[in-house]
Amino acid sequence: MTGPNLRATGVEFDVRKAVPYEAYDEIDVNVITAKKGDAYSRILCRRNEIEESLNIVEQALDKMPNGPIAEKKTRSGKKFTPFSHLPKGEAIRLVESARGELCFHVVSDGKHKPYRVKIRGPTFDSILVTMPKLLKATWTADIPVVYWSLDNCPADHDR
Repeated sequence: MTGPNLRATGVEFDVRKAVPYEAYDEIDVNVITAKKGDAYSRILCRRNEIEESLNIVEQALDKMPNGPIAEKKTRSGKKFTPFSHLPKGEAIRLVESARGELCFHVVSDGKHKPYRVKIRGPTFDSILVTMPKLLKATWTADIPVVYWSLDNCPADHDR
């Protein structure tokens, strides 16, 4: 489990803070947590993260440098285009999305298209793995509350 679902149990883990990427090492990110790990705590974390997101946007705007927007370039200094050859090898990149940790795994054989791309969405584990454990000893009437409090995204399941 990742993101607000994990932080609602009191675990203070956010990819932006633990493994800063892009400009997150220059921005003060407050990790929003709750203690109980129940449906109310998950909703409360998401609600409070809206305010924190606005705080992050304000900080980013304040620290944004003036001048032209940089072009994406390859390591050799050439402009990156859709037909540029990718470096041979593999890379894994994590980002903190609204629902939790979003993971990209790319393998390249050095051609202009990746050999393999795998995207792991943040809700796959929270629904398919955790849901049965959360529903033990739960009233049938509470199942929709538990389900929707996990902020499911079915498109994550088939990636």
